[in-house]
Order: sequence, then structure tokens, then C-alpha cells
Amino acid sequence: MTSAKQDSATYNMTCLLREWDRSPKEKRRQLLQDFIDQHWNRSGPELELELAQMASLFLARICVWVKLT
Repeated sequence: MTSAKQDSATYNMTCLLREWDRSPKEKRRQLLQDFIDQHWNRSGPELELELAQMASLFLARICVWVKLT
């Protein structure tokens, strides 16, 4: 991934994580559905590469949210 592309992916993922952390239940459901729709056919390594090595951070948040709700 080029530097500009990587910077963009880092910024986008940081924004997604921030939005997730600040969102209520219904908004989180929509964010999760959008994420699934966009990345449904990707493997773990592909997600990490595309999402600036931060996919695991988002997936951890999803797991905790599911466990708590």
C-alpha cells in the first residue's frame, strides 16, 4: 500500500473507531452492517492490510459490544 493510501486508511479507520466508541446501540448496528456489506468477502489478513492494521481493534470492539448486549 502506498504511503498516501496507507495514511488515508489510517485516518478512515481512526474515524470509524471514534464513531463506534461514541455511538448508541442503533448507530453501532448500522456501522456494523455497513462494515459487513463493504468487507463481507475478505480474509483476516486482507482486512488488516486494507484497514491499516487496525481491523483487529474494530473486531475486538464488536466482540465486547456483542458480549455486553
